[in-house]
Amino acid sequence: MFVQAVTRARDAICAVVRLRRDDAGAGAGAVRVDVSGTAWAAGSPTTFVTAKHVVNPRPEGQRWYVVRRTSPASTALEIWPVEEILVEDDDLDVAILRVPASTVRSPLPLLLDHVEDGTRVLTYGCPSARIQDGVVTARGELRSAHAFLAPFANEGIVSGHYDVSTEESPPRHLGPLYEFNVSWLNGESGGAVIRVEPFGAFAVMQSYRKIPTPIGDVPGPRRGFGLAALGERLRALGMLRGG
Repeated sequence: MFVQAVTRARDAICAVVRLRRDDAGAGAGAVRVDVSGTAWAAGSPTTFVTAKHVVNPRPEGQRWYVVRRTSPASTALEIWPVEEILVEDDDLDVAILRVPASTVRSPLPLLLDHVEDGTRVLTYGCPSARIQDGVVTARGELRSAHAFLAPFANEGIVSGHYDVSTEESPPRHLGPLYEFNVSWLNGESGGAVIRVEPFGAFAVMQSYRKIPTPIGDVPGPRRGFGLAALGERLRALGMLRGG
């Protein structure tokens, strides 16, 4: 069952890259393209979920793209410009991106129901890779590039959760902040946390809890918010089954 879940989810997992000009150092004025994080198609081939911090900050002049390899045997990238950021939620650290088109065939279904501690999960992200041979048009748009961007799957469980609300008055209920016994690599932030059965993405790979020690804080359990608090907006965007 887990193998089938990995295979089923792989098609939806992409990377987020940014194109910017290097205004410092010996390379001042040069165009740089680098991986910012992971995004995954949900609801349709043109809507992608990621962590809000993956696409922030956004200084003037930067451009953002969702990319993936054209095939497992190639380093050439398919490139889709981010046309609009449909949702940015500071409290939940979630963003939803829209691209004009993509070749994703199997967007991930979304699950809003609470997931119990001990539930088996799959985390899926794109570890960072060096973007090479980037071709930028005269209009400053990324036309082509190469990278070994391979989606990376990991297996774990929900280790625990916290029911979180904001401190404002009245408070906003954010729902569960889940913790997992799985770590992730640079570039995977924004990736999908997927329930194996029933199959569907229910949280975003976002951060880690800091653990205090005598020598300072160290990284603790990885964590990510569930998507239930965004239910109305997801439904309005047509990203939920039957929505």
